[in-house]
Amino acid sequence: MKKRTTYLLAAINLLVGKIRGAIGVLVVLACGLLGAIFGSAFTGIAAVGPIMTPQMIAQGFSRGYATSLVSVSSILGVLIPPIVPLIIYGWVTGTSVLGAFLATVGPAVLLIIIFSTINIL
Repeated sequence: MKKRTTYLLAAINLLVGKIRGAIGVLVVLACGLLGAIFGSAFTGIAAVGPIMTPQMIAQGFSRGYATSLVSVSSILGVLIPPIVPLIIYGWVTGTSVLGAFLATVGPAVLLIIIFSTINIL
C-alpha cells in the first residue's frame, strides 16, 4: 500500500509540484472529499494525516503547520453532507434534512476556498 501511495504522490507532484502550496490544497480537498464520503471529521485525520503529513514535511513545511492543516481541514467532514449528526438532528426535531444539508454546503465550500487561499499565500 505504501508503494502505491508513493507513486500516486509522485504523479501528483509532477502535475502540480511547481505551484506553491499545492500539496496543502490537496490536503484540504482530500479531507473535504473524505468528509463528504464518510460524514465524519475523524476520517480526515485518520486517512489523510499519516500519508500527507510526512510528504508536506519532506517538501519543506514545518511539522506543526502540516499537522494543523490536516486537523483544521478535517473539520470539513462535519459540514459537508451527508453527516450523521445532521440526519439525527433533522429526525429528532422534525426539520427538513435536505434543508439542513443545503445550509452546510455554502460554509463548507467557503472554508475550502479560505483554507486553500491561506495555504497558497
